[in-house]
Amino acid sequence: MTDKTLCIVLALMLAFALQWNVVDANEHTQEALQHATEAVKSAGDAKAVGEHASQALKHIEDAKASSPGMAKKLEKSEADLKSAVVNAKRYNTDSAAKDAADAKARLEAISH
Repeated sequence: MTDKTLCIVLALMLAFALQWNVVDANEHTQEALQHATEAVKSAGDAKAVGEHASQALKHIEDAKASSPGMAKKLEKSEADLKSAVVNAKRYNTDSAAKDAADAKARLEAISH
């Protein structure tokens, strides 16, 4: 294999790996959006809001790990979801649901 061919193969492998990470990050962002949506639908049930917000946070962490470039885009959604979890643990259901709704809106904006 010539040096030029080797460079081309390595470049293609790198491009594929980077593209795979973006796809993986997008899938995790979609999962986070689904859990945020479920948290909003669970308004009135602090435990359910907190559980869905926690699951959404796990997907945000996975998205950030897959694609560090997504970290900045996900900061505000992550903060909203953390607040939703805290408020849900305090049985402040209205605030938890509002935080989840804010996170959902931000995740929708990122997804489109």
